[in-house]
Formats: sequence, structure tokens, C-alpha cells
Amino acid sequence: MSLAETCDIPLDLHGSLDRLLKMDNTCGEAFYPSFMHKFPEIEEYFHGSNLQRLAALLPMALSVIVQHHEHHYASTRKYLEYIGSHHSLRGIPETAYPKFRDALLATLGQVLGGLWHRKLEEEWRVAIDESIETMISAYGKRVTI
Repeated sequence: MSLAETCDIPLDLHGSLDRLLKMDNTCGEAFYPSFMHKFPEIEEYFHGSNLQRLAALLPMALSVIVQHHEHHYASTRKYLEYIGSHHSLRGIPETAYPKFRDALLATLGQVLGGLWHRKLEEEWRVAIDESIETMISAYGKRVTI
């Protein structure tokens, strides 16, 4: 058990990421069905995508989001720009990102249950929005890795 679990210290961004990464991909498995259900208009952008693969990659994406937020590493920026460029080529509109963020926050809250709180939600919102800004900055560009 972590200190936060034994002393009733609220989880922060790092603690919640640590907890999510230790789970058996609960977040990834819960996210995409919830996202598609909440925003059915988004489904068209996932035709031909392997949703099981995307679900398996989601925990790593959460790690990139936190690392980018905390450190602004050149490598996380480049990766996020690559993803943004890829999304741009697939025709995913910038207006889809707030829907992604909102569905992801709802999933994080669902998965973390009673450990989820308002401050933690805001920390995740800020981190996700920074990653979204970086991805959108690559729209219309061809970024390779």
C-alpha cells in the first residue's frame, strides 16, 4: 500500500498515474466503449483502427501526457506532434479533442473511484490540454519519427 492509501492523503497526478499503470489495463478497456457511446459522431474516425491495440496503448499515452506536462521533454513533444500530424491526415477535427478529454476524465474518475477528487481532475485536465495543444500544433504538418 502507498502512503496515500494508508494515510488518507489525496492522490495527485503522479500517484494516480502510478495506480493506473499498475492496473491490468482497466482504463484502456473502459475508455473506448465509453468514448464511442458518449460521442457516437467520433466513431467514424476509428474505422479501420484496432481498438484493442489502442486500448492497450492508452496507459502509455497517459504516461506521455504526465511526462509532457511535468517536463516538456523534446521526446514527448515530438511524439505528440507525430500523433497530431497523424490525426490531421486522418481528418480528425480539432473539435474532437475536448470530447476526448472529457471522456478520458470521466473514465479516469470511474476507474479510480473514491480516489478521484476535484483537484486531481483539474490536474489531469491541465495535463491533457497541454498535450492536446501540442498535437494540434502539428496539424497540417507531416511529422515523422
